[in-house]
Amino acid sequence: MKLFTDIHTTDLSFLFLALACYTFFVMRAIISRTGKGRTPLGCFNRLHFRTTAAYILASLGYLVYNKINCTLITVSDWLIGLFVYFGIHYAISANFFALAQASVSTSIVSILHIHGGRATRNDCMVDYAGGEGFGYIKKNRLSRIQHLLGWVEVQDGRYRLTRAGRRMARLTPALLRLWGLNQLGKQPKL
Repeated sequence: MKLFTDIHTTDLSFLFLALACYTFFVMRAIISRTGKGRTPLGCFNRLHFRTTAAYILASLGYLVYNKINCTLITVSDWLIGLFVYFGIHYAISANFFALAQASVSTSIVSILHIHGGRATRNDCMVDYAGGEGFGYIKKNRLSRIQHLLGWVEVQDGRYRLTRAGRRMARLTPALLRLWGLNQLGKQPKL
């Protein structure tokens, strides 16, 4: 009968712990102003990964405090909570964080809003990226794939693919074909 009680008490407990810990993470990200870092999305994800300890410790505390035996059901409930904790982040929050911070579309909408809902094409081009315009995207992306991702390096003033860059260059077309997508900027063949 004790096993049945354990199963019943842990049904949604780990789910609620995961939600509470994710709320803790969001509050910590807001208070620490995570987006102010050099790599905002990277800082956001690192903070999330580090605060996973809160979920693990809260789960252990819950088990010890309630004297719950560790059964296969308990472990599976814990894993579901962990999945929810990571799922909320990588399926929802991180995407909105990146969208709000780096999306050209949301930037243009913000520029239009600042101009009272209307702006010329030139206003949008000039106001984007602190006056650097769309050239900022190219410069930023080249810097990111060189310094953060390590996909390219500069030799004799020319970009050259690294081993990791060559792997990505082979993987990308395969994934695009798998999903039936075209590379951004390329016209579909009719």
